[in-house]
Amino acid sequence: MYGMRLTRWGGDGQPVTVFVLPVDSPLHRAFALEKLHMLPYQLSDAWERMVFTGTGQAPLVVPDMPSMVRRVADTPGSIGYCSEENLTHEVRRVEIR
Repeated sequence: MYGMRLTRWGGDGQPVTVFVLPVDSPLHRAFALEKLHMLPYQLSDAWERMVFTGTGQAPLVVPDMPSMVRRVADTPGSIGYCSEENLTHEVRRVEIR
């Protein structure tokens, strides 16, 4: 989903809305490296190529972690990331393998 190759959830086919923190955020860098095995600039380049070629749209950037949690909680079918201590009962945790 963060590679923008999967644009719908598997079970019900609902569109996925992807949220990310700013590219210079330490958590964004850690997420890109540890979970996606990419450097943040590689991820941004891939999104920009998809937007430029008309084959996809870039994730929506939120300014901080509270905004991330709020937007994910308020947007059906969305996905985002946050630190463990910012999880709330309003969002569901999904493991990335």
